[in-house]
Amino acid sequence: MKINKKWISMLMKIVLSSLLLTMLYYKVDVNKFYNIIKSADIMIFSFALILFLVSQIISTFRWKMLLHTEKMNIHFYNLVGYCFIGMFFNLFMPTIVGGDVIRGYYLYKKSNMGSESAASIFVERLSGFFALMVIGLLSLIIGYSYIKDKPVIVMLLAFITLGFFAFLLLIANKGVRDRVNNFIKGGRLEWVRQKLKGISESIKRYRNHKDVVIRVIILSFIVQIIAISIVYFLSMSLNFNISLAYFFLFIPIVVVISMVPVTLSGLGVREFAFIFLFHKVGLGTTEALSLSLLWFSISVIASIFGGVIFLFSENPMSTIHKKAV
Repeated sequence: MKINKKWISMLMKIVLSSLLLTMLYYKVDVNKFYNIIKSADIMIFSFALILFLVSQIISTFRWKMLLHTEKMNIHFYNLVGYCFIGMFFNLFMPTIVGGDVIRGYYLYKKSNMGSESAASIFVERLSGFFALMVIGLLSLIIGYSYIKDKPVIVMLLAFITLGFFAFLLLIANKGVRDRVNNFIKGGRLEWVRQKLKGISESIKRYRNHKDVVIRVIILSFIVQIIAISIVYFLSMSLNFNISLAYFFLFIPIVVVISMVPVTLSGLGVREFAFIFLFHKVGLGTTEALSLSLLWFSISVIASIFGGVIFLFSENPMSTIHKKAV
């Protein structure tokens, strides 16, 4: 019997997440962890949850702006539903962007516009990542005095931001892209060339809609600032005394590391990143883990809404939708 490589990969990610979380279990003081979580200020936590929901609404509006340029007139409440369903499936997908595949499929079945659906989601995600990297870079420049004695953090953030902007140059500049394509043409790296081609085609769709792209990027900055602020408010709910500046420096690193597709939904990797980074500013292992898991709990609670929507909405796997007008 032929074994599906995707299922093997999924199993390995589940195993790795389990191993990392087990290691953390033996590294933390369980009673202390329980007391820290129990002492969380419920009002501040609720405010952080509301902020998260607001950020998702803004993200959906950002997505709708991109879809409008493709003449895909999908109702806003449908898109909100797709986003929350995507979050729900993110809990079980290999990476934190796995839910994008699900919401993309929902959109495709609703509109019968496959390439347009994929392009809109990719550009929306790219705009958010661009905003996050710019925030991280500006934070590094402005807040360098905070971490100049922590060279590992400086190098991590610098490496991630420079790598991202190199990627932007690759997909945006035809000359650079052609050189790379010629270098990797054929052989085992042919799939990379095909990926670059697909990404380039997605970007081209919006070159004649620069005003929309600018508004989308502005919204992306708002969403990322809210996301970083949520973690800061959660730290306040736990009565941790950490400067807001550190969150603007650390969260971009945590998000990028969590996106590496080696564990289930970033579990384990994200927690180790929190412990490593926030240990540099005085948080112990148990405290950093508490903050990380409290942040994760926000998305879990929001994902429950997605699960409810998924259960009570039409299933695109079995229902053929008419093309949206």
